[in-house]
Amino acid sequence: MLARDQSSSQQRIARHLWRMCFGLFIATGSFFLGQQQVFPVFLRGSIFLTVLAVLPFPVMIYWLIRVRFKNTYKIQPPSNPIPAPL
Repeated sequence: MLARDQSSSQQRIARHLWRMCFGLFIATGSFFLGQQQVFPVFLRGSIFLTVLAVLPFPVMIYWLIRVRFKNTYKIQPPSNPIPAPL
């Protein structure tokens, strides 16, 4: 795929966002939900830790939608540069 250069920058950015945010989602879920003993007693089992654990997922969806459906990240044809006078 890279040798043929078939993926646009929009697809590469979306793929990068998916991979990075999904990894962040797994890490925050493991930390905030799986390691609750490192937090103070009043935070253990609270909705606050659940929100922090799940927050990367809606953020990832927002950015994926924004990147996939905007024209900002599409490859633009190169403009013809004006030659500089000698």
